[in-house]
Amino acid sequence: MEFSLPLDNGKYTVEMKDSKITAKRNGLPWRDLTGDNLFFYMLMHSTDLECRMIEVRETLNLLKSAETPSKEIQDSIEKLTKVLTFDKNTE
Repeated sequence: MEFSLPLDNGKYTVEMKDSKITAKRNGLPWRDLTGDNLFFYMLMHSTDLECRMIEVRETLNLLKSAETPSKEIQDSIEKLTKVLTFDKNTE
């Protein structure tokens, strides 16, 4: 698995490549987090939540596209929209 995760508007970046986890601060190498199991599992949990958020957004978009959604679907759309408002990337 290989990825880069910007945090705090890009101030920090966590990178994972070839099982090595490192952090940059302001674009400069900052910490080697390889072997820190607590951090690894928190990172994996965060990644899993991001994937679930994508699935929820896709479901919400499908519900929004229904021609005449029932009252129950409209209520669900409203609830999902509220749940997603904490995420800056919500469309």
